[in-house]
Amino acid sequence: MVFFMRTNGDDRGQSLVLILLVLIIGAVIAFAIAARTIQDIRRTGLERLSDQAGTQVETMLDVITSPVTWDSLISDGGFTGECQDADSICQLSEDYLNSILGGTECDTAEVGIRIDDDLSQYPLNQDDVYELSLPDSSGTFGISWTGSTYLLIKVYAQDGDTYTTESSIALTHDGVWGESVADGVSWTVAYSENAKFARIKPISGDAEISIVNIPAQEVSVKASCYVGSVYREFIRRVPLHNSVPACFDYVLFDGSSKIEEFGN
Repeated sequence: MVFFMRTNGDDRGQSLVLILLVLIIGAVIAFAIAARTIQDIRRTGLERLSDQAGTQVETMLDVITSPVTWDSLISDGGFTGECQDADSICQLSEDYLNSILGGTECDTAEVGIRIDDDLSQYPLNQDDVYELSLPDSSGTFGISWTGSTYLLIKVYAQDGDTYTTESSIALTHDGVWGESVADGVSWTVAYSENAKFARIKPISGDAEISIVNIPAQEVSVKASCYVGSVYREFIRRVPLHNSVPACFDYVLFDGSSKIEEFGN
């Protein structure tokens, strides 16, 4: 005896719905994979362009701040050469950049140089020293800071071939040690015509210092580069004066001479 199974319309409809669901799910998965792949390719391309632009910016900064190029742009604390007609900011021309770089891979490249007359919120790590060059005349400068509780300031004067401590003061935010100064309030430091430099050091934590009424100490160089739709820029601070690192504030004591009292 032979049996026959009859498939009705409802079974065929259910099979069709199941097939359609499988096709839709497969299409969604395929679309998601394709979109993710396109996104990864685009991100990889942008990262490559970003690296390219960043490398170009670093190269521009390295070339501009190299001794030969730098001396042709900055002389005696002021602009010269390509920058001699600049007021407060020197914007280097594209022709000049191409001449010293031999061309760039940037669609648009820019370099600006600014001489900073005052120091604003300069970051200084604990026990690091900022050396402030002073003019050849007596005067005062104002200093304020945030962060570290204690700030040590020493002014050095030249006496023949040697340097002596002209003044030394410890400033504090809490009034426990030294002269008490409110957070962010300016303190005035006086110096004589023989003073050459002041050294400033936070000794209980990191600090941000701001100094006014001083000759130019640093130059800010900002370089930027467009490659396609990607833009990168870096700023590099270049000191105008040579200074010694913080370790030179510490000396070995061999006992053959006396240690002078703090402040003398």
